[in-house]
Amino acid sequence: MSIKRIAEMTGTSISTVSRVLNNPEYKCSSEELKKKIWDAARRINYVPNASARSLKMGKNIPTETSQIKVGALITRVDVEKTDPFFMELTYSIEKALLEKACKLEKIWYNSAFSDDKNISDIDMDTIVAEMREECPDIQGLIVVGKCNIDAMAILRDRFGDIIAISRNSSNFLVDEVICDGRKLAMQAIDYLVGLGHKKIGYVGPCFNEVRYHGYLETMKAHNIEPQLGYVMDCFQSEEDGYRVMGEISEVDDRPSAIYTANDIIALGMIRYLKEHKKSGYAPSIISSDGITRAEKSNPRLTTVKIPKNDMASLAVSLLLDRIEKGHENVTKLEMLGNLEVGESCYTIHEDNWYGVWN
Repeated sequence: MSIKRIAEMTGTSISTVSRVLNNPEYKCSSEELKKKIWDAARRINYVPNASARSLKMGKNIPTETSQIKVGALITRVDVEKTDPFFMELTYSIEKALLEKACKLEKIWYNSAFSDDKNISDIDMDTIVAEMREECPDIQGLIVVGKCNIDAMAILRDRFGDIIAISRNSSNFLVDEVICDGRKLAMQAIDYLVGLGHKKIGYVGPCFNEVRYHGYLETMKAHNIEPQLGYVMDCFQSEEDGYRVMGEISEVDDRPSAIYTANDIIALGMIRYLKEHKKSGYAPSIISSDGITRAEKSNPRLTTVKIPKNDMASLAVSLLLDRIEKGHENVTKLEMLGNLEVGESCYTIHEDNWYGVWN
């Protein structure tokens, strides 16, 4: 039994392996163990029991020998652990593929694909050609994260059947499932304004970034002039969140609330504030993503959660339908984020506004 073998390889129980593989949002004892389980599943080419699943679902499911092989390109990061959001979304994609008895053959991590500033200096044709040569048997490609339009066109020409999962639209170059980053930002800013905040900052990428545009548009819609000093352009990492929070804390005119482009930036900022309580500065912090660590943070992070499981399931179904010639026209599906109120935001009028950090 493959699950038993994975349990032996990772030194954990069969039940834990089963829960991890069947629920990408399962709160494992550690993220490292969850990663080990998925890595082991890839190494042994784990596929659920096709016959049992076929009887249960009343469908004919391909055997292992007829597996459709799919690749995934993660465009926002160069290494796996930089942003947990993409790791969790990849788990959701793998689960959706397993349910269809398909195999995730290869995962590439390359932030050059999302680098609009420097894309003209990158030999994207060669990069994509090498990807294709590395995995010639791949029948479809899942592009996860923002992708430059020109780079997407090259991917489409080389790989053919592609689905994109992103916060940014590909402008109908390929099939896509999106959770519009602009709308995520709008939900976050609307919530902060509803709490009475007007001095609202933004931390995250700015250049050609829909979440930044959503921040600006929503501030103006509330007749609030965005302050240039409240905008911090940074990489989407915990380290940059920590560093930026230190810079913000040292200026005289500071925002009372901050929207961060993703959860991991916000967690870095919260870590800085908890380590520097004596500064007396603790703004409301809200973000967008909904990673597992955000649910465990102290204070618990308020975030606009992206429906990763649903997006992954729809993307896989849409990709397989295209591979099987079920549709020809480019299709776009949009899902909405869900505001999950934690403890990192409070009204501007709260007397004990600093208390939540203690």
